[in-house]
Amino acid sequence: MTRPFLSRRQLSLLILFLPGLILLLTLIGPEPAPAPWQASPDQRVYWQSQNRADYRLHLLLPQPQAHSATEQLQQRLFMTALQQQLSRTAPLWHALLGAQPQLRSRPGLLVLELQSDDLPAADQLARLLTELRQPAELDWHALLQRVQAEQYLHRQQPEHWLLSQFPTAAEPLQSLDPADTYYHWLAPEHWQLTLSGPASQPLRLAATENAPPHLPGTLLSLKPLPVPEPSTATSLQLHRWPLPRIESVSQLALSLLAREAVQQPLSAALAQRRQAQHSGGFSLHWVATLPRGLVSLVLQGDDWPELRTWLPTQLATADLTTARHAVLAQLQRPDQQQAWIDLLALHQLPADSLAQLPAALGAIDADALKRWLQAQLESDYYHTLSLPASP
Repeated sequence: MTRPFLSRRQLSLLILFLPGLILLLTLIGPEPAPAPWQASPDQRVYWQSQNRADYRLHLLLPQPQAHSATEQLQQRLFMTALQQQLSRTAPLWHALLGAQPQLRSRPGLLVLELQSDDLPAADQLARLLTELRQPAELDWHALLQRVQAEQYLHRQQPEHWLLSQFPTAAEPLQSLDPADTYYHWLAPEHWQLTLSGPASQPLRLAATENAPPHLPGTLLSLKPLPVPEPSTATSLQLHRWPLPRIESVSQLALSLLAREAVQQPLSAALAQRRQAQHSGGFSLHWVATLPRGLVSLVLQGDDWPELRTWLPTQLATADLTTARHAVLAQLQRPDQQQAWIDLLALHQLPADSLAQLPAALGAIDADALKRWLQAQLESDYYHTLSLPASP
C-alpha cells in the first residue's frame, strides 16, 4: 500500500493558503514590458520611461571617420583634451548632478555616460557643457607631444600601421588654433542625448548659440611622427571600402546583416586554411559613421581568394537565418539597449526603429545582400594595401 504524497494536514494547509497565493500572483502579474522609446521632433533627444530609481544619461558627440593620420591625430588630441576637461570640472558635475560622467569612445561617437538620482535641469546641463568648451588650463603644446608619442607607439604594430595608411598624396602640414577648433567642436548643436529613467518628459538640449569673438591664439602644427614600415612575420593585406549613409531602418538592417554574413565565408576559409596548416587570420572593422561609414578588412597570410569577386559570390549562398539570429541576439541584450538607441540617435532614425528591425532583416534575401555588397566593392574608393612578410 502506497502512502499519499501529502498528509491530510498538509492538504488542509494547501487548500487554506492556495487562494491567497493565486491572488497575490495575479496582482503582481508578469513583468511589464518597457515603455517605448520616444524622440524629439528634431531627433536630437531620445528618451524612455523606466521603472527604475535613477536616470541613465548619454551625451553623444558624433565623430566622423578619420581618413588620414593627421585627422586621427586631431581626434586623439581633442579627445584627450576633453578627458582633461572632465577631470577639471569634476567638482562642478558632482555639485550639480552628484556624479561625474565617464567618457567612452565608440565607432562614430564619443559618449559621456552618467547615472544620477535626479533628472538634471536643462540649465544645469547647459552650464556643464559650456564648462567643457573652455580649455583655459590646457597646455596644447605638451598635449600634442603626448598624443603624438601615443600615436607613434600605436602605429608601430603592423595591423595598426596598415589601418592608418590611406591612398592619398602626402598630407600638407596642417596648422590650427587648437582652443578655437576645440570650442567649435563642442558647440551645443553638435550634441545629442539619450535618456532613460522614471521621468515621463525628455530633457531639453541647449539651442544653438552664437560663438563669442575669438582672439587668435597659438597655432599648432598637426604632424604625425613618421613611423617606418614595421616588420611582420606573416603578410597582411588591407581591403577597404565605403558604407553608404544610413537613412532608414531598411538601410540599417542591410548594414547589420551584411556585417554578420561577410564573416561567414571568411571564417570558413580560415578554418580550411588551418586544416591545411596554413597560417592566416582576419580582422573586420565595420564602422558606420557619419556622413558615411567605412569597412577595413585585414587578411593575414597569403593565397586568400580575390576578395572583390569572391566575397559577393559567397554571400549568394550565405546562411542568412544564422546571420539574422546573430543580429537579433545582439539586439536583445538587456545591457546594450541604450547603446542601440545611441546608434539610432547617431543616424537620427525613428525611435521605434528597433521594433521594426526584425521585419526589415527578414525582408532581405541573399541576392539583395550580394547586390548591395557588390555596389560597395565597386566603389571608386575601394582600395587595397599590403604589408609583406619580413624575410
